[in-house]
Amino acid sequence: MASDNNIISQFFRKTSVRLLLFSAMVLFLASFFINLWLNYHNQLQRQSFLSQYSHSIVNAAASQLGNLIANNDYDALNSVAYDLFQQEEIAKAAIYQKDGTLIVQHSDNSIGKKTLSVVADIAFSEQKQGYLILDFSEQKIAPFVQQLPSHQFMIWLISGLIWGLMFVIFTAKTIPNFINWFKPSQPIIKAQPKFESQLLKQLLKRNLQHKQSNTHQDLLAIKADWSKLDNRRNNQLVQLFNRWLAPNDCYAKTMKQQLLILGINQTINDAFLTQIRILRWALEELKLSPTILLHTTDISSDIYQTYFQVIEPGIWLEQHLNELNTFEIDRTIELEIDHDNQQAPDLLELSLLKPLNAQQRTAIERQVRFLIN
Repeated sequence: MASDNNIISQFFRKTSVRLLLFSAMVLFLASFFINLWLNYHNQLQRQSFLSQYSHSIVNAAASQLGNLIANNDYDALNSVAYDLFQQEEIAKAAIYQKDGTLIVQHSDNSIGKKTLSVVADIAFSEQKQGYLILDFSEQKIAPFVQQLPSHQFMIWLISGLIWGLMFVIFTAKTIPNFINWFKPSQPIIKAQPKFESQLLKQLLKRNLQHKQSNTHQDLLAIKADWSKLDNRRNNQLVQLFNRWLAPNDCYAKTMKQQLLILGINQTINDAFLTQIRILRWALEELKLSPTILLHTTDISSDIYQTYFQVIEPGIWLEQHLNELNTFEIDRTIELEIDHDNQQAPDLLELSLLKPLNAQQRTAIERQVRFLIN
């Protein structure tokens, strides 16, 4: 018994053992306090994201109501308020005149008390006409909020790897021929990471069920230089589409030959074109040199490639989509289609939207920053 105690005592007297025990305590405490700080920081980020998300929706909706209040178009105001209320995450939608008089209100008392109320002024011709109040259900809005990554596992893993490396270094002398284990027999070549398809695979997985059940023909084709994606830009791109697709009722349909095809479930109007301009500007901020084509005609992958070789960067749409709208067109071109589909036209007219002027860029700059930051 005394011999065993002596062996244990000699073991703990070794400098290497003491260093290993001390380093284990230090790494444990450091990991614990770092996790506490990260949890607090992530909570602040989440609250900030919730605030930006809700304010962007309210501001976008309020920007469309000024002329309706000024013209006393109460039927249209009621329709807009009802459409907003129909969104799953909104518990109440109310529109007031500038003197506080309630114009229209739709609410659901069954949602619960845990809501986030956001107010936005309604203006027309730089004059306040009223204000819009939307109550967001925190429970319903949760699926739309990008979940911030948890770093706890990685911190504990890194701490464990550091301690394991220290253990190997301090005990290397006791392992026969330990150093020989590290002599490489062949050079190791590490493959360079590829970020081009990470975003697209994630989007297609998330939208697979939606894609299979949808037969809508309006499509949005995006050609971009995906090779410029790195870790940081890829994360920003994932965040961008997470924040843009659902609010605009769009979904990822397919990805072929570096073209991302999005399905559209809403009417093509000025408001939606503004959102497409916001999307393209955000992609430009990521240095992806995007070109966007909005169309309804069935187009094959080969024809897509031909089009994007001919047309210049910008936002293009089929000419007939502008017949009932007021899109500002820069110019229109005609392209011949060589295909086997007899029902599709042989000649396609494409219109290029005019670039944003300074006033328009200022109006949507905040939304662009919200998408990529």
